[in-house]
Amino acid sequence: MSTALQDISNTREVKQREIMEELAQTGECFLCQNVIERIAKKYPGVATLPIHEGNRWFVKHNDFPYEGAKLHVLIVPKKHTEKLEDLSVEDFTELMEMVAWVNKQFEVKGASLFIRYGNMSYTGGTLAHMHFHIMHGVAKHEECEPIKVKLGYK
Repeated sequence: MSTALQDISNTREVKQREIMEELAQTGECFLCQNVIERIAKKYPGVATLPIHEGNRWFVKHNDFPYEGAKLHVLIVPKKHTEKLEDLSVEDFTELMEMVAWVNKQFEVKGASLFIRYGNMSYTGGTLAHMHFHIMHGVAKHEECEPIKVKLGYK
């Protein structure tokens, strides 16, 4: 486990920063399941509970979706994991089951899938706890704009 569980400087919303500052005081990780449950009770309508669970992963709506996203869910390992190479073949098998569930549940016709893991100074993420994002906006048309996602620094 890394020494830093979060990088508050990468937050995008006031409530997100407030929750993360609170957790920084206790040294807890926002994506660890026992913390999610407590924060969801304390911040109803802001923090959400998982909507689907497997043995190794859970799916939840991103509490702070990117502007313009019509769907933005996270697939999160139940065990606090920070490095991609710490996942087993069995983890990846269930991960693909979670992706298939999201695609079926939300009738996904196309989406972006990206992962945040490792040192947040490189990823632009707020949490060391690895998580996959599945996100899409609207179908491309003449007047639409792209959804902007910070994936690191140049």
